Amino acid sequence: NEKRILELGCGPGFNLKVLQDLGAKVSGIELRPHIKVVPDIDIRYGDAEHLNDIFRDENFDIIYSRDLFCTAIMNQEKSGKIAKQAYNHTKNNGINVHQITYEKMDLPFFLLGLWISNRETGRNHQAVIENFWNGTEEERETQMYTNRCSLDPQELLNPGFTVKEYSVENGELNIVVKK
Repeated sequence: NEKRILELGCGPGFNLKVLQDLGAKVSGIELRPHIKVVPDIDIRYGDAEHLNDIFRDENFDIIYSRDLFCTAIMNQEKSGKIAKQAYNHTKNNGINVHQITYEKMDLPFFLLGLWISNRETGRNHQAVIENFWNGTEEERETQMYTNRCSLDPQELLNPGFTVKEYSVENGELNIVVKK
């Protein structure tokens, strides 16, 4: 049984090529049309927030993403809209798998990043630093991780997904949902 798979934010399509070679019928969506892609892979260009426009009535057994739903790329509102679009294009009994890699920054790089961010946004750097140091050790530790997830699991439940697995292991957040 040939599985129909869609990768959100597929880049050049390396993952899709592997899955296609294993017998899946694959498609990808990528926001950046200027990147070089793997030949003979169905990659369409556009925003995953508009899957209905790009994939019209096509549905998939599996929709997945890797590091798409991180705060560095999008906010929670946009993540929720993409989750609803993914639901609309997931076959009955299909699944979505969304992975985010969490990496802890070294303290000097984290503080430098805060300084740069505060300068760009006009926030009071001294107040932000004081707030950081006045937090508990656990709060400081949490702030030093990159790629925080912008996808609230509730945004997956609203359209009708069932959360099958939600885990954080070895610096990875894995969300698996079933329609």
